[in-house]
Amino acid sequence: MKITKKYARPFVAEESKVTRLLAVIEQKFAERNTEVHKRFEAHLSGGKIYETANLSDVFRLDNSSRNRVTRLVINCTSTNKEHEVRVDFDGRFPVDVTLNVLSTDYRWTSDVTSVAEEQVERTLQSSFWCRMRGSRQSIFLLPILFGLMVSGAVSLFDPHSSDTLSRSMWLTHDDIVAFDNTLATAKHLTPEQVAEVVTRQLANLARVQQRGAFPVPFTDWRLLLIILPGAAAIVTFVYLIACCYPMAVFSWGDVEQWYQDLVTRRKTIWSVLIGSLAVGILANLFVFGLSGFLHP
Repeated sequence: MKITKKYARPFVAEESKVTRLLAVIEQKFAERNTEVHKRFEAHLSGGKIYETANLSDVFRLDNSSRNRVTRLVINCTSTNKEHEVRVDFDGRFPVDVTLNVLSTDYRWTSDVTSVAEEQVERTLQSSFWCRMRGSRQSIFLLPILFGLMVSGAVSLFDPHSSDTLSRSMWLTHDDIVAFDNTLATAKHLTPEQVAEVVTRQLANLARVQQRGAFPVPFTDWRLLLIILPGAAAIVTFVYLIACCYPMAVFSWGDVEQWYQDLVTRRKTIWSVLIGSLAVGILANLFVFGLSGFLHP
């Protein structure tokens, strides 16, 4: 009987977890009083394959940037070939972990699969960002977010919006200033003044229609103040997803320290992003509340 289970998930294969996985597999072989032959394959970048019968030899590899482990295969077989367990940590895209258990004994196969599954699942990454990193749909998500940000910023200053358009079809702030003295001294407007009001209304409407479908120039400082921080946030977000959430990590040798530094770095970046967002929201609320007192 053969049982195969495949996990298409990001993983971090640490030395302690891999050692524990091998220990529980060896224990199951020991329960059958059968000798187990172990073979380990460490696939390195550049096409090198390192084979050994001792797991400690794998952990002694430099695992550096030039010779980084990209795949680890654990193969345990009984002397009589009746029982076999194979665990394949494949860090090549798309990453996955495959567990194969083969035996003539159904109960033994189920027991080994159960205990091995528990250890394998401890290496899997459940973070949403790790899963997003491996999702092909994420390629289209960031342009959509940027497009929504730009369209939202434009709508704030777009004269075609219903609220701004209603004021443009009436009188602008400059028009009101021009009639300020007249409205303060006269109870009624003369026909000439009424004609000037209508003329200003039509001029405002014509000016709006002439601006086209994209009325706000990119040189508008208000638009830039919204787009530039948003663009910076998106660039930082892209860096986080692309560089700080690796799909597969074999955490021993030089990679162990590299991964610890990476985790610290992404925690710092998330703290800065969330803190900046909170400060921005509080600042906007303060300005909104202050403007209500200054311009009731």
